[in-house]
Formats: sequence, structure tokens, C-alpha cells
Amino acid sequence: ATVSVLYWWDRGRNEEMDPDSRSVQSTVESVGDRDSRVYKEAKIVVAVRVRPLLQKEKEAGHEKIIRVMSKRLVLLLDPKRFMDTHGLTRRTKEKRYVFDHAFSDEASQGKLYSVTTSFLVDNVLDGFNATVFAYGATGSGKTYTMTGTPEHPGIMFLTLKDLFHKANLSMDRGVYYKIVLTYLEIYNENIRDLMKIASPYLDLREHPTKGMQVNSITEFE
Repeated sequence: ATVSVLYWWDRGRNEEMDPDSRSVQSTVESVGDRDSRVYKEAKIVVAVRVRPLLQKEKEAGHEKIIRVMSKRLVLLLDPKRFMDTHGLTRRTKEKRYVFDHAFSDEASQGKLYSVTTSFLVDNVLDGFNATVFAYGATGSGKTYTMTGTPEHPGIMFLTLKDLFHKANLSMDRGVYYKIVLTYLEIYNENIRDLMKIASPYLDLREHPTKGMQVNSITEFE
């Protein structure tokens, strides 16, 4: 089984970031039970999501060695325990890892979004910066988590849906927002504009008032 790791970075308010740790086992507590006040002040939160085995992996006889034990604890089993063909008892070398959030291969897109990202929309509308990105090996499920499918939309779609919904509601209070979208790719330290079919590499420059900007990037307003 493979995992993709989801990071979010928030420079805005963190009042809603108080996790429910009631189901956290003693193993989690042994590595340091987080004080909720410290957690509220955190700027970086890491969530891990386990990808289910693909059909070809099942047909090849691959086994799941990752177990999500609680909302934060992930257990990595020793692969050698599955390779013993002589019936011998092996002493397994299990690894345990603790994250801010841990999701099994049965977690829905909506669940992942509501726990890790939805509250950032209010911070953005209040004028703060927020970044969410997925990290992992090829085939670990990053694209599915971030973009999803028409039937199971991912974080990017759900974020924009919430963003426009809340922006429209704010007009009743006389508050209006200007929303500008850019869509770029950073690969091998090169930047491409994904809003153009054939985009040359773009330069990253520092604007005297706006800060770091991608030069000549297409903006959709």
C-alpha cells in the first residue's frame, strides 16, 4: 500500500484547529500528547492518507502492510512477516508513526476536505494566506486527493465551491471579493503556465509592492 501526505500551511486564524484526541491510544501519548493550546498556534499540519491496493497489485498477491490505528496513529508492519513460506515465527519489526491526521483507504473525499482544509476558506476570505499541497511517490494518490473525479471531487474543487459560496453570501453584508485564479506547474525548478496550451518557462520575480510574482502568468478573474 502507498500513502500520500497532505500538508497545509496557515498564516491566519487557527481557532478551529482543536483535534479530538479522545481516541488516541497510549502509543500516541507516549510520543507526546499535544496540548490543544499549542496545536491552535501551529502553522503547519501534516495529514497522511493511505491508498487502497490497485487491482493489479491484488492479482500479484501484494499485501497491505499499513494500518491506520486511530485518527493520528499509523502502523507499518514488517513486510518479512508476509514472506515467510516455511511457517516459521518471525519477530516483526513494526513501525509506528503519528501525524496530525491519519486517514485509511476507506476515507471519503468529503471527510478529508472537512478535516484538513474547509476551515482555511474563512481565513482566506479574511485576507490571510493559506497553502495546501500533496506530497508522495508516483501513484500514491496525489492527483485523486487534490482534483478527484466528477463523482468524487477532490480538495481543489471542494475548496473553490466553498470559496465562491461564502463569497456570494458575504454580498448580503455588503462585502465583495475579487477572486483571481492562476494555474501553474513547477517541475524540475521550471514554471509553466497551465492556462496556456504551449507555455514557455516563466520567471519568478519580486514585485516592489506585491511580493513574489510569476512573470507573465495568465490570471483568470
